[in-house]
Amino acid sequence: MNRRRNVDYSTMYRALDLLMADGLDDMELYFEIGRIICDRPEKGAAVIAAEYLQAKYPDCQGFSPRNLRRMRMAYLAYADFPEEQAKAKQLGWTAIVAILEGCVAPEERSWYLDAALRFGWTKAQLLEKIETGAWREETLDEQTDICYTEGREIKVENQSNEKNPLRVSRQDRSLTAGTPGMSAFFGNNFCDLRHTYTKKLPLRSPDKKPQVGPVLPA
Repeated sequence: MNRRRNVDYSTMYRALDLLMADGLDDMELYFEIGRIICDRPEKGAAVIAAEYLQAKYPDCQGFSPRNLRRMRMAYLAYADFPEEQAKAKQLGWTAIVAILEGCVAPEERSWYLDAALRFGWTKAQLLEKIETGAWREETLDEQTDICYTEGREIKVENQSNEKNPLRVSRQDRSLTAGTPGMSAFFGNNFCDLRHTYTKKLPLRSPDKKPQVGPVLPA
């Protein structure tokens, strides 16, 4: 293994061996390796650590020099933000790497971290959102509504938590189903999507008689 002259890495090696013996899950292990590397002042500590782990634990994957630099980057990004670090550990490693390498500002990383957890984005979806700069244009207050069709429920994402005053509920549909022309108006599938709205129609009490004009003498 390549080592810098007059540099003693034995302390780092012992710390790495203790980590490997602890049986940590991957995310905990990666962040701890990043911490150990950050404790070293040498710029090549990540490469030296990678070479040591590959030689000492050949059956373990993910210990390339590039990946250990990412572990150092992940630890540095979230070291002062324990809540953010806890969230990051809930994501897969590839998702964390995508956020770290695609985002610069801490608030940007935080937005994509929250969004990926809330909406369950795949790596491909996350990369697409980062590339298009979604954090500048979208909000995290989207909710999932349930629309009804015949015997089925379909979840539809809306961009607002506020109740849409123009939405026709399932109950209103059932009450107005007997009104002439309403069945044809609503059709078989009833689902209010993002840009399709129908106004609520006032219901007429069955006991209320229609108003008529005065009866004129014959």
